[in-house]
Amino acid sequence: LGSPVQTLSGGGPISFTAQANPSPYPRTGTIMIGDQSFTVVQGVAGSTAVPSFSAAGVVDPWTYSTGITAGEWVTIFGSGLATRTAQWNPKPQSLLATDLGGSTVFFDGLPSALVYASPGQISALVPVAVQAGAVTITVRSGGLVSTPAMAQAGATHPVVFATLKAASNPPISYITAVDPVTGELLGASEVDAGVTRGARPGETIDLYTLGLGATQTPLITDQLFLSAFPVSAMPSVQLGPTAITPVFAGLISPGLYVIPQLSGYKSNRIS
Repeated sequence: LGSPVQTLSGGGPISFTAQANPSPYPRTGTIMIGDQSFTVVQGVAGSTAVPSFSAAGVVDPWTYSTGITAGEWVTIFGSGLATRTAQWNPKPQSLLATDLGGSTVFFDGLPSALVYASPGQISALVPVAVQAGAVTITVRSGGLVSTPAMAQAGATHPVVFATLKAASNPPISYITAVDPVTGELLGASEVDAGVTRGARPGETIDLYTLGLGATQTPLITDQLFLSAFPVSAMPSVQLGPTAITPVFAGLISPGLYVIPQLSGYKSNRIS
Protein backbone atom coordinates (compact mmCIF):
# COMPACT_ATOMS: atom_id res chain seq x y z
CA LEU A 1 0.00 0.00 0.00
CA GLY A 2 2.93 2.29 -0.55
CA SER A 3 4.73 1.65 2.75
CA PRO A 4 8.25 0.22 2.90
CA VAL A 5 8.66 -3.50 3.59
CA GLN A 6 9.14 -4.27 7.28
CA THR A 7 10.17 -7.59 8.85
CA LEU A 8 9.22 -8.34 12.45
CA SER A 9 9.57 -11.41 14.69
CA GLY A 10 7.88 -12.64 17.87
CA GLY A 11 4.27 -13.22 18.92
CA GLY A 12 1.21 -11.12 19.68
CA PRO A 13 -1.41 -9.15 17.78
CA ILE A 14 -0.53 -7.30 14.60
CA SER A 15 -1.93 -3.95 13.52
CA PHE A 16 -1.01 -1.61 10.68
CA THR A 17 -2.02 1.73 9.21
CA ALA A 18 -1.90 3.11 5.69
CA GLN A 19 -2.07 6.58 4.26
CA ALA A 20 -5.17 7.59 2.31
CA ASN A 21 -5.29 6.19 -1.20
CA PRO A 22 -4.67 9.10 -3.62
CA SER A 23 -5.54 6.98 -6.67
CA PRO A 24 -9.04 6.65 -8.20
CA TYR A 25 -8.43 2.87 -8.17
CA PRO A 26 -8.23 0.39 -5.28
CA ARG A 27 -4.72 -0.74 -4.33
CA THR A 28 -3.42 -3.83 -2.58
CA GLY A 29 -0.65 -4.91 -0.24
CA THR A 30 0.50 -8.18 1.30
CA ILE A 31 1.20 -9.19 4.92
CA MET A 32 3.31 -12.32 5.39
CA ILE A 33 3.08 -14.19 8.72
CA GLY A 34 5.29 -17.25 8.70
CA ASP A 35 4.36 -19.12 5.57
CA GLN A 36 0.92 -17.47 5.30
CA SER A 37 0.11 -14.60 2.97
CA PHE A 38 -2.70 -12.09 3.59
CA THR A 39 -3.78 -9.65 0.89
CA VAL A 40 -5.12 -6.28 2.03
CA VAL A 41 -7.24 -4.19 -0.35
CA GLN A 42 -7.54 -0.45 0.26
CA GLY A 43 -10.52 1.24 -1.32
CA VAL A 44 -10.77 4.61 -2.99
CA ALA A 45 -10.72 7.60 -0.63
CA GLY A 46 -14.24 8.79 0.10
CA SER A 47 -15.85 5.53 -1.10
CA THR A 48 -17.74 3.95 1.79
CA ALA A 49 -20.79 2.45 0.07
CA VAL A 50 -20.73 -1.32 -0.14
CA PRO A 51 -21.97 -2.45 -3.59
CA SER A 52 -25.52 -3.73 -3.31
CA PHE A 53 -27.87 -5.45 -5.77
CA SER A 54 -30.31 -8.36 -5.88
CA ALA A 55 -30.91 -11.25 -8.26
CA ALA A 56 -33.96 -9.38 -9.61
CA GLY A 57 -31.64 -6.55 -10.62
CA VAL A 58 -29.64 -8.75 -13.01
CA VAL A 59 -31.47 -8.51 -16.36
CA ASP A 60 -30.92 -8.33 -20.09
CA PRO A 61 -30.40 -4.72 -21.29
CA TRP A 62 -33.25 -4.68 -23.80
CA THR A 63 -36.35 -6.36 -22.37
CA TYR A 64 -35.21 -6.65 -18.71
CA SER A 65 -35.79 -10.38 -18.49
CA THR A 66 -33.93 -12.41 -15.87
CA GLY A 67 -31.67 -15.36 -16.69
CA ILE A 68 -28.21 -15.40 -18.26
CA THR A 69 -26.00 -17.42 -20.58
CA ALA A 70 -22.29 -17.37 -21.40
CA GLY A 71 -21.48 -14.59 -23.85
CA GLU A 72 -24.54 -12.48 -23.05
CA TRP A 73 -24.59 -8.84 -22.05
CA VAL A 74 -26.45 -8.27 -18.79
CA THR A 75 -27.29 -5.11 -16.88
CA ILE A 76 -27.01 -4.99 -13.11
CA PHE A 77 -29.04 -2.37 -11.25
CA GLY A 78 -28.19 -1.48 -7.66
CA SER A 79 -26.28 1.03 -5.56
CA GLY A 80 -22.61 1.66 -4.88
CA LEU A 81 -21.74 -0.42 -7.94
CA ALA A 82 -18.91 1.86 -9.13
CA THR A 83 -16.94 4.80 -7.80
CA ARG A 84 -17.51 6.87 -10.95
CA THR A 85 -19.23 6.67 -14.35
CA ALA A 86 -17.16 5.21 -17.21
CA GLN A 87 -17.64 3.62 -20.64
CA TRP A 88 -15.37 1.22 -22.48
CA ASN A 89 -13.10 2.29 -25.31
CA PRO A 90 -11.96 -1.01 -26.84
CA LYS A 91 -9.60 -1.48 -29.77
CA PRO A 92 -9.83 -4.35 -32.29
CA GLN A 93 -8.06 -7.53 -31.17
CA SER A 94 -7.32 -6.00 -27.75
CA LEU A 95 -8.48 -7.47 -24.44
CA LEU A 96 -11.65 -5.98 -23.02
CA ALA A 97 -11.49 -4.12 -19.74
CA THR A 98 -12.64 -6.01 -16.66
CA ASP A 99 -12.15 -2.95 -14.41
CA LEU A 100 -14.25 0.08 -15.29
CA GLY A 101 -15.22 3.00 -13.08
CA GLY A 102 -13.32 1.36 -10.22
CA SER A 103 -15.58 -1.71 -10.46
CA THR A 104 -15.22 -5.37 -11.36
CA VAL A 105 -18.04 -7.92 -11.78
CA PHE A 106 -17.48 -11.62 -11.09
CA PHE A 107 -19.53 -14.57 -12.34
CA ASP A 108 -18.62 -17.65 -10.28
CA GLY A 109 -15.38 -15.86 -9.44
CA LEU A 110 -14.56 -15.05 -13.08
CA PRO A 111 -14.07 -11.34 -13.95
CA SER A 112 -16.24 -10.13 -16.81
CA ALA A 113 -15.73 -7.56 -19.56
CA LEU A 114 -17.56 -4.30 -18.83
CA VAL A 115 -19.04 -1.83 -21.31
CA TYR A 116 -20.50 0.68 -18.84
CA ALA A 117 -20.23 1.36 -15.12
CA SER A 118 -21.88 3.86 -12.80
CA PRO A 119 -22.89 3.83 -9.13
CA GLY A 120 -26.40 2.63 -10.02
CA GLN A 121 -25.83 0.45 -13.09
CA ILE A 122 -23.23 -1.84 -14.68
CA SER A 123 -23.30 -3.61 -18.05
CA ALA A 124 -21.25 -6.82 -18.03
CA LEU A 125 -20.50 -9.64 -20.49
CA VAL A 126 -20.98 -13.10 -18.97
CA PRO A 127 -17.64 -14.95 -19.34
CA VAL A 128 -17.42 -17.90 -21.72
CA ALA A 129 -16.44 -20.30 -18.91
CA VAL A 130 -19.74 -19.83 -17.05
CA GLN A 131 -21.65 -23.12 -17.05
CA ALA A 132 -25.40 -23.77 -17.09
CA GLY A 133 -26.97 -23.83 -13.64
CA ALA A 134 -26.90 -21.55 -10.60
CA VAL A 135 -24.25 -18.81 -10.95
CA THR A 136 -22.94 -16.57 -8.16
CA ILE A 137 -22.50 -12.90 -9.07
CA THR A 138 -20.55 -10.36 -7.02
CA VAL A 139 -19.46 -6.76 -7.61
CA ARG A 140 -16.26 -5.25 -6.22
CA SER A 141 -16.13 -1.46 -6.13
CA GLY A 142 -13.64 0.75 -4.36
CA GLY A 143 -12.16 -2.29 -2.65
CA LEU A 144 -15.55 -3.28 -1.18
CA VAL A 145 -17.37 -6.45 -2.22
CA SER A 146 -21.12 -6.97 -2.50
CA THR A 147 -23.14 -9.76 -0.97
CA PRO A 148 -23.39 -12.50 -3.65
CA ALA A 149 -26.56 -12.78 -5.74
CA MET A 150 -27.59 -15.84 -7.72
CA ALA A 151 -28.67 -16.07 -11.35
CA GLN A 152 -29.76 -19.07 -13.37
CA ALA A 153 -27.69 -19.73 -16.49
CA GLY A 154 -28.88 -21.71 -19.48
CA ALA A 155 -27.25 -22.94 -22.68
CA THR A 156 -28.98 -19.98 -24.39
CA HIS A 157 -31.06 -16.99 -23.34
CA PRO A 158 -32.28 -15.42 -26.59
CA VAL A 159 -33.28 -11.76 -26.49
CA VAL A 160 -34.20 -9.79 -29.63
CA PHE A 161 -33.38 -6.09 -29.83
CA ALA A 162 -36.47 -4.32 -28.51
CA THR A 163 -37.59 -1.24 -26.61
CA LEU A 164 -39.84 -1.40 -23.56
CA LYS A 165 -43.01 0.69 -23.85
CA ALA A 166 -43.07 3.19 -20.99
CA ALA A 167 -45.65 2.56 -18.25
CA SER A 168 -46.98 -0.59 -19.95
CA ASN A 169 -48.55 -3.07 -17.53
CA PRO A 170 -47.88 -5.88 -18.08
CA PRO A 171 -44.58 -4.81 -19.69
CA ILE A 172 -44.65 -4.74 -23.50
CA SER A 173 -41.49 -4.57 -25.63
CA TYR A 174 -41.52 -3.65 -29.32
CA ILE A 175 -38.89 -5.28 -31.52
CA THR A 176 -36.77 -3.14 -33.82
CA ALA A 177 -35.52 -4.81 -37.02
CA VAL A 178 -33.13 -3.49 -39.66
CA ASP A 179 -33.61 -3.13 -43.42
CA PRO A 180 -30.50 -4.94 -44.79
CA VAL A 181 -30.40 -2.72 -47.90
CA THR A 182 -30.96 0.77 -46.52
CA GLY A 183 -29.98 0.25 -42.88
CA GLU A 184 -33.29 1.79 -41.77
CA LEU A 185 -34.64 0.78 -38.39
CA LEU A 186 -38.04 -0.89 -38.67
CA GLY A 187 -40.52 -1.13 -35.82
CA ALA A 188 -42.59 1.10 -33.56
CA SER A 189 -41.55 4.75 -33.73
CA GLU A 190 -43.65 5.60 -30.68
CA VAL A 191 -41.24 3.66 -28.44
CA ASP A 192 -37.97 3.84 -30.43
CA ALA A 193 -37.12 7.32 -31.73
CA GLY A 194 -34.60 5.88 -34.19
CA VAL A 195 -37.24 3.88 -36.10
CA THR A 196 -38.06 5.14 -39.61
CA ARG A 197 -41.14 3.03 -40.33
CA GLY A 198 -42.89 -0.23 -39.59
CA ALA A 199 -41.88 -3.52 -41.14
CA ARG A 200 -43.88 -4.41 -44.25
CA PRO A 201 -45.31 -7.90 -44.82
CA GLY A 202 -43.05 -9.92 -47.08
CA GLU A 203 -39.95 -7.71 -46.95
CA THR A 204 -36.53 -8.93 -45.88
CA ILE A 205 -35.26 -7.90 -42.45
CA ASP A 206 -32.28 -8.45 -40.14
CA LEU A 207 -32.73 -9.11 -36.42
CA TYR A 208 -30.12 -8.38 -33.77
CA THR A 209 -30.08 -10.52 -30.67
CA LEU A 210 -28.28 -11.49 -27.48
CA GLY A 211 -27.87 -14.83 -25.79
CA LEU A 212 -27.77 -17.28 -28.72
CA GLY A 213 -25.06 -19.26 -26.96
CA ALA A 214 -22.12 -21.22 -28.30
CA THR A 215 -20.54 -20.61 -31.69
CA GLN A 216 -18.99 -23.20 -34.01
CA THR A 217 -15.56 -21.92 -33.00
CA PRO A 218 -14.82 -21.17 -29.34
CA LEU A 219 -17.00 -18.34 -28.03
CA ILE A 220 -15.03 -15.11 -27.48
CA THR A 221 -15.89 -12.90 -24.49
CA ASP A 222 -12.58 -11.21 -23.67
CA GLN A 223 -11.62 -9.21 -26.78
CA LEU A 224 -13.01 -7.10 -29.61
CA PHE A 225 -13.08 -8.82 -33.02
CA LEU A 226 -14.11 -8.00 -36.59
CA SER A 227 -15.33 -11.40 -37.82
CA ALA A 228 -18.65 -13.27 -37.83
CA PHE A 229 -18.87 -16.63 -36.06
CA PRO A 230 -21.81 -18.96 -36.88
CA VAL A 231 -23.77 -20.26 -33.89
CA SER A 232 -23.59 -23.94 -33.00
CA ALA A 233 -27.38 -24.44 -32.97
CA MET A 234 -29.58 -22.55 -35.44
CA PRO A 235 -32.46 -20.74 -33.71
CA SER A 236 -36.03 -20.72 -34.96
CA VAL A 237 -37.87 -17.44 -35.48
CA GLN A 238 -41.60 -16.73 -35.29
CA LEU A 239 -42.63 -13.72 -37.38
CA GLY A 240 -46.32 -13.21 -36.67
CA PRO A 241 -48.00 -16.50 -37.66
CA THR A 242 -45.04 -17.60 -39.76
CA ALA A 243 -42.27 -19.87 -38.43
CA ILE A 244 -38.98 -19.31 -40.24
CA THR A 245 -35.71 -21.24 -40.07
CA PRO A 246 -32.87 -18.76 -40.66
CA VAL A 247 -30.12 -19.53 -43.16
CA PHE A 248 -27.54 -17.96 -40.85
CA ALA A 249 -27.16 -16.71 -37.29
CA GLY A 250 -23.85 -15.59 -35.89
CA LEU A 251 -21.85 -13.58 -33.38
CA ILE A 252 -20.62 -10.32 -34.93
CA SER A 253 -19.14 -8.52 -31.91
CA PRO A 254 -18.76 -9.37 -28.22
CA GLY A 255 -22.20 -10.44 -27.01
CA LEU A 256 -24.07 -9.30 -30.16
CA TYR A 257 -25.58 -11.75 -32.68
CA VAL A 258 -27.37 -11.17 -35.98
CA ILE A 259 -30.04 -13.24 -37.75
CA PRO A 260 -30.01 -11.76 -41.26
CA GLN A 261 -32.14 -11.96 -44.38
CA LEU A 262 -35.43 -13.09 -42.83
CA SER A 263 -38.35 -12.98 -45.27
CA GLY A 264 -41.56 -14.68 -46.28
CA TYR A 265 -43.75 -13.65 -43.36
CA LYS A 266 -47.36 -12.50 -43.81
CA SER A 267 -47.71 -10.01 -40.96
CA ASN A 268 -45.96 -6.86 -39.77
CA ARG A 269 -46.13 -8.20 -36.19
CA ILE A 270 -42.71 -9.55 -35.18
CA SER A 271 -42.53 -11.81 -32.13
